[in-house]
Parts: sequence; C-alpha cells; structure tokens
Amino acid sequence: MKIIDFGTAKEIEDRTTTIIGTPHYMAPEAILGEGYGFSVDNWSIAVCMYEFICGAVPYGEAHEDPMDIYTAIINDEIKFPAFVKDNVFKHCMKSMLKKHLVSRLCTMEQIRSHPWFNGFDWVKITYLFLICRKD
Repeated sequence: MKIIDFGTAKEIEDRTTTIIGTPHYMAPEAILGEGYGFSVDNWSIAVCMYEFICGAVPYGEAHEDPMDIYTAIINDEIKFPAFVKDNVFKHCMKSMLKKHLVSRLCTMEQIRSHPWFNGFDWVKITYLFLICRKD
C-alpha cells in the first residue's frame, strides 16, 4: 500500500471534528462529529486490511452516495465472504472495526499484540517504509 494523496490531509495535535476523507474509510466517530484523534487512522488501516483479504470494503460496498456509506458504517454489522475461513483474522477485524472507540483495538500497541500479527516483523516493515519514502 502506498499513500499517494494528501489532498484531504489535515494536521492535528490532539483532536479535531472535521469530516474529511474518503467515505468508505472513515471511522464512526469522525462521521458522527464526536471529535477524533489518530485512532481513526487505524480504523482506515483495518478497512484496507479487510479489503485486501476479502476483496471489498466492510461497510457500504454497494453504495456510491456518501450519506448511504456513512449510514452503513454506523449501522451495519461486519460480515465476511464465505471464502474467508481464518477466525483469527475475523476476530482481528471485528476488534479493529468496532463501532465504539472505547471497545475497539485502536492503538498500535493493542493492534500489535493481537494474535493475527504473531510473527509479523514490525521492525522490517518500519524499515521498508523508511527506505521507500520519498522526501
């Protein structure tokens, strides 16, 4: 995955209430205007992970209208295609895509400790990110 567009990026220090971003990847707290911090980035990463494994986004795949997508993110339950058999992956996605921030895996420490990431080389991925980055 390569980040290519910072056209909707916003620099924040702690929290913001701006609704900005691609609708399918927005966390519920951003949509609801509750104010949010960097944990929404990990929600978006989880949406990407789900999409890479399942072939579609978890919420609002059939919708194009942003309001319909937001409604799906807020109201729909996460489902998995029949070909996804990995229960540890399913648990990881259910944990990272919980609607309420307080019950969601949303810090990198929490995410790294999930069993789905056992054996994942975090140092190597950080190194690869640093050498592939263009300043």
